[in-house]
Amino acid sequence: MKIKCPKCKTEYRVDDAKIPDKGAYSRCKKCQTRFVVKKEIKPKEKTRPVVRVDCAECGFTQVPSESCKHCGARLPKKTIGIPETKVEKEKAKPPEEKEPLEKKETVAEAPEKEVKKESEISSQEELVDQYVQQGDQETAARLLLDIITKSAKEKNFSKAEEFRDKLYEVAPMALNEIVRAGEIIEEEKTQAMDQDHLRTWSDLYDSLSPDEANAVYFAMKTITFKAGQPVFKQGQFDSRLYFIQKGRLNMLYFDRSGQQEVVLKELTPGDIVNDDAFFSFTVCTTSLVAVSEAELTFLEKDILDKWEKEFPGIQNKLNNFCRSFERVSDLIEKSGAGFRAHKRVKTPINAIVQLIDKSGKPFKTPFKVSLFDISAGGTSYGFKLSKKEEASQLLEHSLNIQTIYQDSTGKKKISCNGKIVAIHLQPFDDSSVHVQFENLLDEKIVTDIAHMTFSPG
Repeated sequence: MKIKCPKCKTEYRVDDAKIPDKGAYSRCKKCQTRFVVKKEIKPKEKTRPVVRVDCAECGFTQVPSESCKHCGARLPKKTIGIPETKVEKEKAKPPEEKEPLEKKETVAEAPEKEVKKESEISSQEELVDQYVQQGDQETAARLLLDIITKSAKEKNFSKAEEFRDKLYEVAPMALNEIVRAGEIIEEEKTQAMDQDHLRTWSDLYDSLSPDEANAVYFAMKTITFKAGQPVFKQGQFDSRLYFIQKGRLNMLYFDRSGQQEVVLKELTPGDIVNDDAFFSFTVCTTSLVAVSEAELTFLEKDILDKWEKEFPGIQNKLNNFCRSFERVSDLIEKSGAGFRAHKRVKTPINAIVQLIDKSGKPFKTPFKVSLFDISAGGTSYGFKLSKKEEASQLLEHSLNIQTIYQDSTGKKKISCNGKIVAIHLQPFDDSSVHVQFENLLDEKIVTDIAHMTFSPG
């Protein structure tokens, strides 16, 4: 069958058999508009109109039943219009009792209520679709607002927001209902917030608007660790931003030059950790291990992309909040451990980079780069990179770097395997890529590179 986008009128062909009986939502590939797709209903030779009754309380017109599907009031026994068909009468009959009454009473009350709530919402959804098809946006909007209110009060915020999105789509001019739906969801979210959590992170939430505070709070997830259990390890990829809620944890750093592990800081409730990996593209600079049983809340890195569109101010505010804590580099310096195990030197030379897989085999085409600096432990180079997705995919990738340098005896070639440990996106796509070598270079090679003036083409 053919379907058409109601906004841009682009036509598509879909398999009618794949569309459920209740219909489904589709999204236009051209303009991204969501709309309802239903099966084509072939006309029957003999059709009879379905009888309807009007609710005396709310005026809602519907098929006969004991109570109104909209407001719950009892409906009159007498009907208006043309009598139902035999099939409609069978549907209206209550289901036969297959179990004795005594056995039915033993069923738990809570599951019955949950099933009833889901059934009511499903029935109301069908009514909304009917009103949309009839062009009655006003009634559809009122009914959707009722569903949103019920879902929000039951703390089912994902469902409430799903119906709010539907309200935007089916009744874009119902401004009162749209505004009220947003207010109800935010009010219920505010009431549902854990006050202990809000007190612990009051400095953060005080810097946010009410909408931003709700967005941050409900994006957080909770995770617990037992004593001795690592949260993340130095050199590994973990892009979560962690908030210490309960317990004690040690931030550890392994000094490659001294071949020793030092405790940089003990973290307690109110501390944050791993903001470098959260806001940029880098592996973890330190390790984090639970000293006692600990509870942490955390934000996933991909939430930043969503906030960039919906709440563009959150990222800067969250970044500023994280900067109020002592930097990891400062903690390392205070500990006496070497943040950089080897001295880096500026270099003018070019190099050839070849990505390799886990077995060391090359893949993709090698490319030429200009090195920024080099040390016995690693190097960095410039690279044209604009998209966050590309940076995320390159992080932790293995590669081979080859370059030519000159010492007192002439030109020499070096070839090093390494791993990408950080990528810093810069304006105009001129990003910097930081590589850690698998094996250390001889310090003499670094010294020769620092003194040379030859730059190979």
